[in-house]
Amino acid sequence: MERRKEEVEFVERVFKGCLVLTFESEEKWLAKRREFLCASDTAAILGIGFKSNQTIWEDKCDPEAVKKRSQISPQVEMAMAKGKLSESHVRNQYMIDYGI
Repeated sequence: MERRKEEVEFVERVFKGCLVLTFESEEKWLAKRREFLCASDTAAILGIGFKSNQTIWEDKCDPEAVKKRSQISPQVEMAMAKGKLSESHVRNQYMIDYGI
């Protein structure tokens, strides 16, 4: 997934010391995400996300359980689509709010 220049610059300004990774496909990006705790994982661990702690553990440590799990519910699918569409807006609002 190729990141636009302004996305990379935003991440580098806001999250100093973080690396911006790019991937050839969404599948490769999803595979790499399994190696780290990501923002949506953190929310779930805190009990405010759409996944359970068990699901997070399975996602990171038990690929067979992930394969057995049923498809994503329509509600989660809709929330994920909304999140993807909102990224640019949220980034712009953050820059306005914090002068970055």
